[in-house]
Amino acid sequence: MSTETPLVSVRMSTYNHEKYIAQAIEGVLMQKTNFPFELIIGEDCSTDRTREIVVDYSNRYPNIIKPILQEKNVGMRANGRATREASSGKYVALCEGDDYWIDPFKLQKQVDFMEKHLDFSMCFHRARKVDEQGRELGTFWPKKSWNKPITTTEDIIEGNYISTQTVVYRRGLFDQQLFDILAEGLSFGDWVLHILNSLHGRIMFLDESMAAYRVTETGASGTTTRIKLQSDILTLYERMEFHLGSQFPIKKIVQFKNRRLLILARLNAEKGENELARNYLEQSKKNNDKFFANFKLKAAAYLSIYYPWIYSITKKAYRLTRTFR
Repeated sequence: MSTETPLVSVRMSTYNHEKYIAQAIEGVLMQKTNFPFELIIGEDCSTDRTREIVVDYSNRYPNIIKPILQEKNVGMRANGRATREASSGKYVALCEGDDYWIDPFKLQKQVDFMEKHLDFSMCFHRARKVDEQGRELGTFWPKKSWNKPITTTEDIIEGNYISTQTVVYRRGLFDQQLFDILAEGLSFGDWVLHILNSLHGRIMFLDESMAAYRVTETGASGTTTRIKLQSDILTLYERMEFHLGSQFPIKKIVQFKNRRLLILARLNAEKGENELARNYLEQSKKNNDKFFANFKLKAAAYLSIYYPWIYSITKKAYRLTRTFR
């Protein structure tokens, strides 16, 4: 193992990624840099050949790859925490075991920016979407039409448009225990990470596609999953208000919270949970949201609860107009 301290720690969590993990590792190994970096792979006791592949690569590249081999399945959050605690670099880059990097100069470009701009806590770039076989889908995240160069806390708190495998950030800007508290039990952790980093500096967008985000069949879909996601976002807002206090001066937080409440009202009405839907709608009224940005969501929530037949016709008509655009 090299005694040279890495400038960048690349964190990779993997579980049952037998079909993808070699491509993820190769994307890191191909990086051409003028600085040392390490690849920390948390292997969460997979039931397929993922561990075998990770061990093989770590044996071949002992100066770069640091494997963390869990003795039993500990779950995504604990496995990620293990890779975090093993990191020693000034900067951290992320790449999950089913995604991969496509530009050999990705790390160099991002670190060059961070070294020259000390007031930025993080930078990210665009990712190409690919299917399970790695074939390009012709879409990107964020979308090609999106080109906001600088992200602030108020931008990122509204919604997450930063893909995990595209980020490089400064290690140690915030208390990791705070991250664990905010992210506990949520269906996402990367968004929490981006928000906390944004509290310690601006975030730069580099308008290049240097990584691939793999869209798999196990991705989030269905009403129940969408309800869980919106509920988790609402929980995150409430936790941040409670734990961050004055560090979290988001003027539009009422608007953002009400957006999630109204979406939850509509989704539960679609599922037939009318009493729960009405409760969410009543909560939104109590927040005294004076913003007009949520007008369409309010209308959709009211119609889905009290006039479902009108809502159904309106929804079908909306889909039809989008089809012929």
